[in-house]
Parts: sequence; C-alpha cells; structure tokens
Amino acid sequence: MTMDRARYEALLCEKAELESLVGLFPNQAALEVSGLSAQLAFVTHKLEMLGWPLAVPRKPARAFLTFDGAPVLGRRAIDAMFASRGLRAFQEFASVMLAERTRGKVKPKGVIPDKEYGELMLTGLRAGSFGFILEEKPFIEDEREEPYGPDLVSETLVRVCQLLAATSAPEKLFTEALAEVGERAHSKLVNFLSEVADAGATLRLSTGDLEVLFESHDSVQRARERVEDSQFSEEEQVLEGTLYYLPGKRRFELYSPGSAIEGGISVWLTADDLEPHLRKTCLATVVTRIVERRGRRSQSHLLVQVEAPPPINL
Repeated sequence: MTMDRARYEALLCEKAELESLVGLFPNQAALEVSGLSAQLAFVTHKLEMLGWPLAVPRKPARAFLTFDGAPVLGRRAIDAMFASRGLRAFQEFASVMLAERTRGKVKPKGVIPDKEYGELMLTGLRAGSFGFILEEKPFIEDEREEPYGPDLVSETLVRVCQLLAATSAPEKLFTEALAEVGERAHSKLVNFLSEVADAGATLRLSTGDLEVLFESHDSVQRARERVEDSQFSEEEQVLEGTLYYLPGKRRFELYSPGSAIEGGISVWLTADDLEPHLRKTCLATVVTRIVERRGRRSQSHLLVQVEAPPPINL
C-alpha cells in the first residue's frame, strides 16, 4: 500500500466519522457543530488536495471463518501450520467458485481466472474459539475495475456457505447443490474439508446473513466423504435453439425441436449480450454439470455465451 493510499483511507475514515458526529448533535448545539464542521471542512480539503474521490468506498464483502478442535487452544492460540493451510484452502475454494460464476467452465489445472477479483484479506480475529475475519480487497475508484458488479464477492461467499451447508442436507438437495458447481470447485471443496478433517478440527463459517456449523470432527469427515463419493462430470457444448430469459433471476430457457433446457446465466453475460437473441434462434454455449451418487442423478446448465447462427448461403 502506498503512502498516499494509506493517507487517503485514513482521511476517508476520519471524514465519515466527523459526518456521523455532526448528525448526532441537535440543532441548538451550534458551538459543537461549528467545531466539528470546521474539522470536516479541513479533512475534506486535504482529500481534495490528494486528488482522490471523496466518496466513501462501499462496504467490502466479509466472512467469519472460525475453527475449533484439536489444533485450537480455546481462544488463546491456533496451530500456525493448520491455520495457514486452512485459510489457503478456503481462499482457493472461494476463488474457483467466483471464477465459475464469471467464466462458466474452469480448467481443472492452471491459473484460476479472475482470481484478483476474489482475493480476501485477513483483517482481524473474531471472539469464540479461534476465528478469522476475512474481507475482500477494498475497491478504490480508478485503481481497480469491477467489471462484474459490486456484489460478485459477497454473492460468491454466500454460495460457498450454501454449498458447505448442503453437505449435510438430504440426498436430493445435496446432489442438486453439488451439480451447481464445476469440477474444479468440487475438487477445492474436498481439499478444504480434508484440511479441516485431517487436523481433527471443527468449522463455522458466517457471511452475515448465513451461517454453517460443523460442530464435531465426525460431521466434517462425513461431509468430505459425501463429496468424495459423488461421481462428477462436466461438459461444454454449443446448442442451437430459441432463447428466453428472466433478467431478474438470471435464468434462461433454450427450446430446440423436441427438447428444452433451463439454467443459470454467467455474470459474464449482460442484458446487452442477451437482448439481440431473445426469442430468436441462436447458438448457445452451455456448460452442463452432472452429479451421480447412490443411484441419484442431478444436473445443471449454465449459459456462458450466445451468438447468432451463421448465415445460410443460398
């Protein structure tokens, strides 16, 4: 972090605090408000001199990851090697989940695409066993673009929490949830659960509105075994059909002679990409994921690209 950046963020925090204090005083407290207003004007002037935007950055996405069990000594300490491996495995799992939302199918190996948009920062510790507070990197205008919108990381963390919760759900819900993610995310989920299970640890993950708890080592072990025991396949294909979609729900339907499929839409595709093909014959690139376990089969479809069919030469 550069000196100007650090100074800018400190001034922004001071500006926000002063604005909050000014709003707390009643109208008759003219003296107090006058002093605070003068300080606020001074801080605002210093920000203007730096040439950075005056808007307070939006609140970053946040997750609380808490461990307990064998590698944890109450609230006092956690095994450093386990903490390092556990945090790394969680970050990789979340990064792949994000990449699947932006790109559809992610290669089984190699660099994770769009990894820079999902990097998490360790910003503090949380009370209760040994917990870590993880936040997305702060977005500063003109420094880092957000091509997929401001909620991509927060929505990804919610999906991570939902998928972990599904590992203890009834069989039908479990296989349906697992079919919503790709091969690499499936692998990273196993890796994360393995790091926790092999260390004899337990796990709690909270994203604010959602929370999932593995309160015993056995529950973590069972979750890992369920995921490992599932047969997974993934393929990308180009299908021709008539396209329909629901913008608010990011869902599509594709009708071909004698068949129809429906599923989600990659955040990579915008309304501008889809509108020209609505209710028309098009070529749709669709990622299909299939999960089979104990005789039960679930599948999902994700639309990742759409284009007009080539012209017919007469």
